[in-house]
Amino acid sequence: MQWYYILNDQRHGPVEELEILRLTREGTLGPDDLVWNSSLGKDWAPASQFFFFHSLAPSPSTSSDPSRPTGLISNALLMRQARFALRGRWAIAIGATLLYGVITQGLNFISDVGPASWKVVGFILNLLAAILISAPMALGWARFFLQIGRRQTPDLKRLFDGFKLFGKTIGTSILVGLFLSLALLPTIFVGILGAVAVGALQNHPFLPLAIVLVILLLLTSLVPIILVILNYSQAFFILSDNPRFSPSTALSHSRAIMRGFRWKYFCLGWRFFGWMLLGILTCGIGLLWVSPYMVTSQALFYDDIRIPTEATS
Repeated sequence: MQWYYILNDQRHGPVEELEILRLTREGTLGPDDLVWNSSLGKDWAPASQFFFFHSLAPSPSTSSDPSRPTGLISNALLMRQARFALRGRWAIAIGATLLYGVITQGLNFISDVGPASWKVVGFILNLLAAILISAPMALGWARFFLQIGRRQTPDLKRLFDGFKLFGKTIGTSILVGLFLSLALLPTIFVGILGAVAVGALQNHPFLPLAIVLVILLLLTSLVPIILVILNYSQAFFILSDNPRFSPSTALSHSRAIMRGFRWKYFCLGWRFFGWMLLGILTCGIGLLWVSPYMVTSQALFYDDIRIPTEATS
C-alpha cells in the first residue's frame, strides 16, 4: 500500500509501508504527524492511529490507556525521538536552558567571584536558592521539556510553574535530600573507617592492600546513593502531570514506575557522558545544546514508562 505523509507542512510520498516504518523507528515521523493512504478517503490521520506506531512512541491516544505496555522504546530510539521533537524548537530550548542556569546558578556565581565579605552572605544565599528557588524551577524545567517531548508548543512561562506548587516542590526536594543523606551514611562510615585503618597501617606491608580494599568499599557504598537518585528521578515529571499529588505520593509513584527500569535509565544517562564532557570542555557553551537534548530524552523516557492516572493533566 502506498502512503503519503506531511512533515514541516510539506507533503511527501508516495512511499511503501516499510519506509513509513523506518521513518517511525528513527523518530523522523512523530505521533501527531499526518499520514494518508487510499483507504482513508479524503481524511488524513495522525500516525499514532496506525499499527506501525503503536509500540514505538507515546502519544495522547495511547499513553492514557492503563493497559498500554510500558518501557518498550529503546534508549537509542528515545534519543532519536528527542532530536526530532527539538526540530524547530532548538532556539527556545537553548533559551530556556540559559534562563534556568542563570536563575539557579546565578547566586552561586556571584558568591564565587565576589569579594571576601561576600563569602558568608553568598553561602546563605546559595542555601536559600537551593531550597527556595531550585526546587520550583526543577518542576518548571520538567514541565517545559515535557511540552517539547510531547510536541506541544513550548512556553518559557512554564519554567516558573513550580512556584504555583511552591510547598509541594519544596517538600519533594527536602524528602529527596533526606533520603540522599541517609544513603550517604555508609559512605561516610566507610570513609572514616578507611582513614583510621590506613593511618594505623602506615609503613606496614599490608598498606597497599588496605588502600585497595577501602577504595572498593567506598565504590560499593555509592550504590545506595545511586539507587535513591534513580528511584526518585521521575518525581518532578510526575508532580508536573499530577499537581494534586503530595510530595510523598509523587516520590512513591516515581519509585513504583522505575521498578524494572533503573538500569535502562542509568544507561540512558551514560549515553550522554561524552556529550556532557564535550560541553564542559567548551567552557559550558556546549551544554546549552546537550542539556535540552538530554532532558527531552528523559521526558520521553518518563512518558514511555509512566502509569496513567486520573489526575494526569
